[in-house]
Amino acid sequence: MNRGRGPKWMLHRADGSATPGPAPTDITRTPRPQPLLFAGPGDSTATIQQATQSAPDLPGTQIVGVHVTPDGRAVLPDGRHVTPETLANEIREDRRYVPGQAIALLGCTAHRRPEPGDLTFAERLARALHTRMWTTRADVIQTVDNRVHATQVTVAEDGTLVPTFVNGLGTGHWHLLGSEGQHLWRSGPELGTAVTRDGSTPPRYTDGTHPAPVIRWAGSNSGHSGQQDAEAETAKQTRRPGIEKDELNEWVERAKNEGKAETAAAGLKWLKGQGAGVNNEVWGKAWLAADGKEKQVRRPGVDKERLKEWVERAKNEGGVTSAAAGLKWVREKGIGVGKNVWGDAWLAATGKEKQVRRSGVDKERLNEWVVRAKNEEGPRRLRQDCNGCTDRGSRLTKTFGGMHGLLRLGRRSGFGGLS
Repeated sequence: MNRGRGPKWMLHRADGSATPGPAPTDITRTPRPQPLLFAGPGDSTATIQQATQSAPDLPGTQIVGVHVTPDGRAVLPDGRHVTPETLANEIREDRRYVPGQAIALLGCTAHRRPEPGDLTFAERLARALHTRMWTTRADVIQTVDNRVHATQVTVAEDGTLVPTFVNGLGTGHWHLLGSEGQHLWRSGPELGTAVTRDGSTPPRYTDGTHPAPVIRWAGSNSGHSGQQDAEAETAKQTRRPGIEKDELNEWVERAKNEGKAETAAAGLKWLKGQGAGVNNEVWGKAWLAADGKEKQVRRPGVDKERLKEWVERAKNEGGVTSAAAGLKWVREKGIGVGKNVWGDAWLAATGKEKQVRRSGVDKERLNEWVVRAKNEEGPRRLRQDCNGCTDRGSRLTKTFGGMHGLLRLGRRSGFGGLS
């Protein structure tokens, strides 16, 4: 291969000789972006330094850590509680920021909606930065083994942060958002595996031993959320974080399979033992829905404009060949859509439409049908004959009943029929 006359890398030896050689590996390798961590007012320098060192190396992804409050604000080092759009400006102005890469947002419950219908903190931040973003609805905690977990976190009596691991895994999920905040993918509870693999996460701590936590990226009114903040809350009972409605069905199945619960009450007890909380009535409805005794918990709906896209995904990714199978597949993805609406979208995508409505019986023929009804064993026989009539594309409507009455009245008063 002729590389031309341009400059080349030369390898100089100790004896003074030199020969052309390949570029050094450190120069050809894509540099790892530095984690961009915003310390809270209560975070010590040592905590942030340890969090930086223990942050995982994610290909094509830059880690951004910030304490996020339950009402959807980011806590900055100076104590200000700012909007996602203001945080986006702070990120752009930071010399460590690498534009064009995806962001892994370490912020507790950053993808939980403050109010129904509101955009989440993460959705707004992804839009403001015009970039893809990994986020979660659960707590975010870094551990000393260089992992980041989406899981429920409680505080022990001695103030120690205790992340929840069930069968060696956290209890949350990582979600990938597009540059406009749209949902692209849902993965397992461990960030490194979510970014680098197909989303499945192997159990990490099967022996029951858990790594020590480094920092929890949760915000509060004071902005303190690190390990040292938990020590200041020793006497307080931690409120269990709630569960999103579209994850309730999954928790019900886990309660049955992992907790061996046979009743809703036993399942709720197991759930609270995992550090998660949910309203008793809401849990009861979800339990009945899983048993097929009540409507399923309402999933977030799909805009009609996106229905066609979901139909295509059901066919291509889910490999389904019928509307019913497609609806089952899309609901397993946590998406809610009405059966009739989905059926219409499926027919539209396959080039079909609803069957044409059968035409009614002409008024001119009603008199003929009334006469047949009287002569051929009345309305019961007429209904039987009309089965064939319907098959031929005609249908008698409720109008017949009214017309029949009028005709009977007309017979008595000299009225001869319809013209």
